Amino acid sequence: MKKREIVDAIVDREWLQFTNAINIGQRSYCQDQKSSFYLSRKAYLNIYDEEILSSYLSDLETAERKGIHLVTQKYAYMMESTDIENFNKIKDQILPLSDKKSNIVESIMYIYVQWLKDVGRILRTFKIKKNVEVTDNGKIII
Repeated sequence: MKKREIVDAIVDREWLQFTNAINIGQRSYCQDQKSSFYLSRKAYLNIYDEEILSSYLSDLETAERKGIHLVTQKYAYMMESTDIENFNKIKDQILPLSDKKSNIVESIMYIYVQWLKDVGRILRTFKIKKNVEVTDNGKIII
């Protein structure tokens, strides 16, 4: 498969999982914004080479065969730091993370947040944006 075809296959699978994810409370507005989802995911995925994309596509296909909903898993894990009360209600329903994987995620997030802080400094240095803040979870506020 060519890179574009791999990206398309990934985003098609991600969209089905994303739009069908069951939320606490009610369906989220963004779950009905297919064109926005496709544009943002394709832009993000296109930074990777075919080898990484093929590996990720294989992971998605394997998870599908096993009945694992990766998008739901992702958002459930994110809740651990954004909504601990509700996370504690569902944590028994998600796949456990090994200590090794948890440490890898923490290391990646540390590097990512440091990178974002560097981006903020660069934006301020070149006076592109005067007030740039990077939160502890890596969100840039401009």
